[in-house]
Amino acid sequence: MIKKKTESNTAEQDKSERKDFIAQADKTKEEIDKKSPTAKRNGFGISMRFNDFELEQLERLRAKFGLTRLGIIRLAIAKLIEQELK
Repeated sequence: MIKKKTESNTAEQDKSERKDFIAQADKTKEEIDKKSPTAKRNGFGISMRFNDFELEQLERLRAKFGLTRLGIIRLAIAKLIEQELK
């Protein structure tokens, strides 16, 4: 179902965008450009091929944690970064 654009939705969105803009106005360029794990994912994508064994292991983890396959891969990357780089 398509959500119709209403005046209240537009006004609230404009108010939110203004608050975001004002919040960043006092920050330095370095603070604005700081990388964040919750930042919008508009970078590049990676395509991977899995063999049957790897796919089975990925599915077992997916079922255990209740995440998507991609979520499991992101979790694995985060854990490895935490383990090796911190």
